[in-house]
Amino acid sequence: MSDFTPGPWHLEISLSADDNGLQQCVIANETVEVCEVSGAVLVRGEFHPENMANARLIAAAPDMLAALKEVAARLGPRWFLEQNWDAPIAAILKAEGRAAIAGQRQ
Repeated sequence: MSDFTPGPWHLEISLSADDNGLQQCVIANETVEVCEVSGAVLVRGEFHPENMANARLIAAAPDMLAALKEVAARLGPRWFLEQNWDAPIAAILKAEGRAAIAGQRQ
C-alpha cells in the first residue's frame, strides 16, 4: 500500500456549491486536498449533523491511527494476544491496506 497524505488534516468549508446547491466540506493538509464530503453544509449555512460528523472522523483519521499504533507499540503484540483483543490490530491493518476489504481481493 502506498502511504496516505501526511496529517494533520483539517476541515475547510468550500465556497462553491454542488449541483444541488450544497456546499462541500474539504479535508486537507497544508498542501493538498484529501477528499470532499458532499452536503456537509446545507444551503442556509447550517451544518448537516451526520455529514459533518463523518467529515470530522475522516479529518481525525491520521491522528487516530498514529495514537493507536503508539498504544499497540507500547503494549506489544503479546498483550493483545493475551487479552484476546484483535480489534485495535485489525483497525491498524485495515488503515494500512493490509487487511481484506469487503468485495476486494488482496
